Amino acid sequence: MRSGKTAFNYSDAHDDIIYIMSEDVTQLLIGDRLSVSVLQVFMLNHWILLVLSLANRVVHVFDSNKSGVHQFAIRLIMNKAFKNIQIGKGAHRNNQSLEWRSEKCSQQIGATECGFYVMRNMFEIVQYHSESENLTRDFATKSMAYSEEEINDVRDIWADYFGVEITSL
Repeated sequence: MRSGKTAFNYSDAHDDIIYIMSEDVTQLLIGDRLSVSVLQVFMLNHWILLVLSLANRVVHVFDSNKSGVHQFAIRLIMNKAFKNIQIGKGAHRNNQSLEWRSEKCSQQIGATECGFYVMRNMFEIVQYHSESENLTRDFATKSMAYSEEEINDVRDIWADYFGVEITSL
């Protein structure tokens, strides 16, 4: 449904250019803020969860639809921002790269469930693996699709969370 109003500055299918500045990614990496431009990249087509482990210099990629090769528009700029942050901290030039790991995760059956898979993976990582030093090892999830009940659980968990957060404002 189109209302004529913009959401996250992305109002129309004709708006196919998104500008992500290095400072947007830098702010994300240092935990200061998440910009609208970064959100837009993930909202356009298929949702993929990226978990940054800065201490280990790893980006864990949780993709519930591995049927095709996905190019990450944000990958180059995240690597550049990470290198700039490390150089600013006095690190040597050869120690500034991020490793991108494709993680095993549940695979969606349809074409529209990716947002639920991202939310389910986020929930499980935060709930059970927030102290993990090796997410690849510790996040051992099934590779089958989530059941309808598991997807409904995600809907309920997030609805409850946002209901509490919104009513407490």
